[in-house]
Amino acid sequence: NQELRSRGGKLYATHWIKGQDTVLTLNGSRVISQNIPASNGLIQVLNRVLTPYTHDLTGDAIAAEADATLFTQALKSSGLLATINGAGPYTIFAPNNAAMQAMGYQTIAQVAATDVAELKRLVNYHVLSDRRFVYDYILSTGSTNTSKQAMLDGNSVTMKLTPDNNAPGSFSGITLRGIGNTVDVKLVKQDLLAGNGVLHIIDGVLRMTQ
Repeated sequence: NQELRSRGGKLYATHWIKGQDTVLTLNGSRVISQNIPASNGLIQVLNRVLTPYTHDLTGDAIAAEADATLFTQALKSSGLLATINGAGPYTIFAPNNAAMQAMGYQTIAQVAATDVAELKRLVNYHVLSDRRFVYDYILSTGSTNTSKQAMLDGNSVTMKLTPDNNAPGSFSGITLRGIGNTVDVKLVKQDLLAGNGVLHIIDGVLRMTQ
């Protein structure tokens, strides 16, 4: 991801070669028409609207999500908030509150009282040391439509492409499955850009064991 400066902030441009295609993405959005000439410049057409980021740190981006307060507390209590607020970049798949509650973490107070080592294991399996937009997985995954992503703890998560029903042969997103998950974990929000990484909100906790 090459960092560019726009009039509204940072952009991250990625140049992919997939089969016979050359694909350019900006902040995870695909450029679908390139270099359309105008009288004073060039126009690039994207497949979705880009929004400027409002948080320099991924920790602040998570804290701003009202539906991720339990995972935010896990970050604080585990001591890993300082890690994801470092230089990075980091990508975080943050379980929403319903997902955390399904794992037995019912309240912020309960998370705060949980063993630190347990919380570190939980958090480390939801963070990776890279900036990864959803479209990065779509473009880098091979013909099996699945790939492995190494997380901060060294263990892997399986990324599976989601078919686009409106465009046969294309893909619209991804699902995740931890080593111990028996069902796919879906994205609730994706590609929330921060200054030092990217945040995705997911509807399930990535499990190491069943």
